Amino acid sequence: MRYDLKLNCINCGHSVALDENVYMDYEGPVKCNACSAILSVRMEDGKLRFMDFVSVSRPSPEDSLPRR
Repeated sequence: MRYDLKLNCINCGHSVALDENVYMDYEGPVKCNACSAILSVRMEDGKLRFMDFVSVSRPSPEDSLPRR
């Protein structure tokens, strides 16, 4: 995988690396690994054409409970 494409999360500013084989021409959701924001993006020819904040992904209650 090559991660030559990058964008900055509009929620936290973290740099999000994107696999150019998948995101060269893409429209859909991207998740920020730093803040769990879901972003709606449109990429054309490897260039960001549109980005909007959708939501922040929250863990389910089961995921946030300590495991024993």
